[in-house]
Amino acid sequence: MTFMSDAADRSAESVLADGAGSYPFGPVAATAHWDGQAWQPPRIVTPQQTELKYRRTALPFLGHLWFWLVFFGTGYTVATLLYTESNPSVTGLVSWPGFVAALTGVVLLLSRHLYPPRQAPYFVVLWWGIMAGTAAFVIALLVELAVDLSVDSPAALLGLQAGLIEETSKLLFPVLMLSLGSSRFGSPRLGVLLVAATSATFGAAEAALYLANASAEELWTLAPRTLGEMSHVLWTATAAAVVWLAAWRRKKVITLAGLIGWGLAVAMHAGNDAVFVQLSRVGTEDSGFTTFDFMAQLAIVGGWISLVGLVVVVWFLLSRIAIRELVPPSLVQVSSRGWRPRLRSWGT
Repeated sequence: MTFMSDAADRSAESVLADGAGSYPFGPVAATAHWDGQAWQPPRIVTPQQTELKYRRTALPFLGHLWFWLVFFGTGYTVATLLYTESNPSVTGLVSWPGFVAALTGVVLLLSRHLYPPRQAPYFVVLWWGIMAGTAAFVIALLVELAVDLSVDSPAALLGLQAGLIEETSKLLFPVLMLSLGSSRFGSPRLGVLLVAATSATFGAAEAALYLANASAEELWTLAPRTLGEMSHVLWTATAAAVVWLAAWRRKKVITLAGLIGWGLAVAMHAGNDAVFVQLSRVGTEDSGFTTFDFMAQLAIVGGWISLVGLVVVVWFLLSRIAIRELVPPSLVQVSSRGWRPRLRSWGT
C-alpha cells in the first residue's frame, strides 16, 4: 500500500524539518544523508570529519520540564491516594491530574529529542492524539470485555491479551492517518510524537477507569500505576519509530520491519503485564493488600514504585534504541552518545 508521492516527500512539515543534506551523526570520519525527515543509510566516509563532542553536565534532567512533570505528577498521585480521606470517587478525581502530568512529561521527553525547541507540532499532535487515544481505549475495552478472560486466568494469558489488543488499538488510528493523510502524517518524527500522544491519552483513560472502579480500601494500591501507565507511551512509541521510518524509506505503510516493531511492542507489554499480574497475586489471596496500617501501606507503595520505576527505565532504554534513529542533525550535535543515530537499515 503506497502512501505518498515524490512531490509530497518534501511538502510534509517543510517548516519544521532540518534541511536535506549530509551531516555528521556522531562517529569519527563519517557523515550520512538526512533527506529532510529521516536519515538514509549508508554512512559516508568523510576523513576530515572529527567526532562530535558532547559537553556533559551533572544531572541535566533537572533543567527539563518533562522531569518535573513526571516527578510532581507521581508524587501528587501518591500523596492524594494515600492521604486523602473522602469517598472513592472524590479521591480518584483529585488524584487523576497526577497521572495526566506524568504522562505529559514522557511525551515531552521524547519530543525534545525529535524536534528543536519551539518547533514541535504540539497542536496537531494534541488534537489528533487525544481523539486517536480515546478511540483506541474504547475499542480495546470493548474487545477485552468481549474476550472476557477471568481474573483467575493464567498471568501469561492475561498479559498476552493486554499486549495484543492494547498495542494494536493504540497503533490503529495513527497508522490509518499514515495511510490516508500521508502528506501530513508521513514524517517519522511526527508519527512517533502522534503515537506517543495517543498512548498517553490511552494511559490516562485507563488510569481513570481503575480509579473509578476501586473501592475506598483499594485506592492506595493504585499509587504505583502513575509510573506504570508511562510504559504505554514507551512501548508503542518504540513500535512507531520502526513503523514510520520503514514506511518512509519503502514508500509503503506495511513493511516487514514495521510488523517486527509492532510485535516487539506487543511482547514488551505482554511480558510486563504477565510479570506484574503474577507478582500482585503473591501473598494477596487472604489479606488483599487492604488491611495494612498506614506505615505498612507506605512501605508497600514505596517498594512497588521502586520496582515499577526500574522497569520503566528499562523500557525507556529499549525505546531509545529505536527513537534515536530519528534525531535530526540540529539535535545530534547537542545529544549524548546514547541519543545519536546508528543508521539502522529498517526499510532499506
